[in-house]
Amino acid sequence: MRPYNMKIVALREQDLELLLPSMDEADKATLVATMRHVARFRPERAQRIEYLLQEQGWQTR
Repeated sequence: MRPYNMKIVALREQDLELLLPSMDEADKATLVATMRHVARFRPERAQRIEYLLQEQGWQTR
């Protein structure tokens, strides 16, 4: 069995609001991809993330 590196990040919405303005395009793409992954098993949480990103002016679709 191959070992896998796993990074777990837990952010509160307040933390994310502070970080969003400083994110570059690669960070934004990673966040949107993570949101889409989360939507497969926690759609309500992904929707909250999507609303937050849209409030910040991000295109998520």
